[in-house]
Amino acid sequence: MIALLPLGQDMLRLYDESWLFWALANTVVIMIVCRLIAMYQSEYMTFYYKKDGSLMSEFMEKSGITKMRYTPYLFALHAHLQGFCFLPYSLAQEGWESLRMEFERELFKLEDGQDIALEWAQGKPKAGDNRPILMCVGGLGGGNQVGYVKSVIKTAEKKGFKCVYVLFRGAGGLPLTTGKIYSLLSVGDIKEPTDYIHKTYCKDTGKNMYLYACSLGAAMSTHYLLENAETTPIKGAAFYGTPLCTGKSGKFFQEFCFGLYDTALGVDVNMKIRAHLPQIRKYSTDAQNKSYERGLYQESWRLSDIDNYVIAPMFGHKDKQDYWNKGTIAGNLHKLTKVPCFYLHANDDIVID
Repeated sequence: MIALLPLGQDMLRLYDESWLFWALANTVVIMIVCRLIAMYQSEYMTFYYKKDGSLMSEFMEKSGITKMRYTPYLFALHAHLQGFCFLPYSLAQEGWESLRMEFERELFKLEDGQDIALEWAQGKPKAGDNRPILMCVGGLGGGNQVGYVKSVIKTAEKKGFKCVYVLFRGAGGLPLTTGKIYSLLSVGDIKEPTDYIHKTYCKDTGKNMYLYACSLGAAMSTHYLLENAETTPIKGAAFYGTPLCTGKSGKFFQEFCFGLYDTALGVDVNMKIRAHLPQIRKYSTDAQNKSYERGLYQESWRLSDIDNYVIAPMFGHKDKQDYWNKGTIAGNLHKLTKVPCFYLHANDDIVID
C-alpha cells in the first residue's frame, strides 16, 4: 500500500492535467466553430431610400456605410442568444459603478408640471462651446445608463458632438407629479425639451441640433417629427429599433416564443409603474384606477396587458389594439421631407415583427 501511494498520486496528477488539456482544447474548438459561423452569417446591410435623393446618395458615398458588414457576437449567433446576453449586459451597465457614465443633471418642467431630467454628458455646454448638440432619447425602460445610448454618446463625443440624454417621466429617480407616464404618442414629452434645448443652447449661437432615439423613444420622436415638420429645430435624426407598425406587430409580440419577451419586458415595466401608482391614483378616475389595479396586480406580467389596462385608459384609447393602431408609423414615413432621417433595423428582431 505504501509503495503504491506515489503511483496513485502521479495518476491523479496526470488525470488533472489531462482534464485541463481537453477542457482547453474543447474551448478553443468551440470558439473557432463559433467564429466560423459568425463569419458565415456576416453580411452587408440592405438600404431602402429614394434613389434620386442627393443627400442620401452623398451620405452613402462619403460615410462608407455600404462597405460595412454586420457580424454577430461570437457567443450570440442567434437573435434569442443576443436577447439573453443583453439582460446581464444591461444590468451590468446600470449596476456596476465602474461602467456608469457621469452626467450633469438639469431639471426641465413640462407644461403639465412634471419634472424630467436632461442628462448632460461631460456637463452642460459652457460659453464658447460651439459643438453641435446631439439629443438622445432611450427606450422603454427610460434609464440613463443603458448601453445602447451610452455607446453612441461616447462615439458622438469623439466626433465633436455635445450630447444630452433626455429621460422620460418618472425615470432617473424623479417622482411623478402628474397622473401620466409616457406612451408611443407622447409627442409633447419630446417637443418641449427639444424646443427648450434649442432656445437655450443653440438659437443664439447658431449651433445645429440633431436627434438619436431608440425603440419606444424612436417611435415617440418620429411622431414628433411628423407633427412638427415645419417648426422643429432638428437638422437630422437617426433611429434604432423603431416599432414602425405596432398595429400589426402587436400580435406577433404577444405570441412569439409563447410570449417570453412580452413577459420579460412587462415585468420590468410593471414594477416601475407600481412604484409610481400611489401618485398616479391621485389624478385618475375610479374607472382608471380599477383598470390600473387589474393590469398591474390581477392580470399576467405581460407588457401587452400593461398597454391594455394601464396605457390605453391613461391616454384615452379604447384598448391596446386601438393604442397600437394609433401609434403605427408605417405608411407615413414619406411625409418626413423636412428632416433627413435614418432608420436602422434587424431583419430578425425578436420584439418587432
